[in-house]
Amino acid sequence: MATTTHNVFHLSSELDEQSPDLVITSANQVAFHVHRHRLLAASTNHFDTLLSLPSKTAIEFSESSPLISIMLNTIYDKPLDSLHPNATILISSIDTLKKYGIPLNQYVHSNTPLFTALVAAAPSCAIDLYILAAENDLHELAAAISKLFLLQITRIATLEQLIAAPLALHSPTSTCDMDAQHLLARRWDLATINIQTIATASMTSASIGGVLGTVEAQTECRFCRDAVQVRVQEVVSGWEQVQKTM
Repeated sequence: MATTTHNVFHLSSELDEQSPDLVITSANQVAFHVHRHRLLAASTNHFDTLLSLPSKTAIEFSESSPLISIMLNTIYDKPLDSLHPNATILISSIDTLKKYGIPLNQYVHSNTPLFTALVAAAPSCAIDLYILAAENDLHELAAAISKLFLLQITRIATLEQLIAAPLALHSPTSTCDMDAQHLLARRWDLATINIQTIATASMTSASIGGVLGTVEAQTECRFCRDAVQVRVQEVVSGWEQVQKTM
């Protein structure tokens, strides 16, 4: 496999006053041109002894380029936004930092790139990230995620309250008796159960309206359709208000 050069950590990069003097190659053959003194200053174990010999100018790593990118951006104090890391790779990056002697208490605290990325990823896996923070004594990260987790729980509980109210029934007509209305009410209940199953704190009002709106198509009674539209609008408006205030 041919080696490619990383688009940030390259020979002509201006990440340091000195020119790069070390090449790190990832498992998937991406080359990173870096500065030995920056890596040594960040590590407590000479990068797992890989930098023990001053004469070494090239090192092969067993990690993939995404993990190495996160580690280097963390060391160089560069934002991780352009990397678009998901929660899984961010969690793995913690083990990578520990392996290469990068002190977590120095590089994972508020306003650091990795801390910011971890908090941003929390909505998709708050529990996993909270456990990670607790296991590694990252108290500031644990506190930030726990607040977000509580907010998620509160939001979802509020959504459940919004969809809990039943459909309004109308007086029986020649084309829509009580049995037909009760059947529609059960379909509404099934739609709300579907929302509860897939609910997240960041669920969009359009998604909620889309699920509940399918109930309207299951009746030809204009009174029932009006009742569904009213309830959908109540839920959507209520959820939009929650997103603005919570």
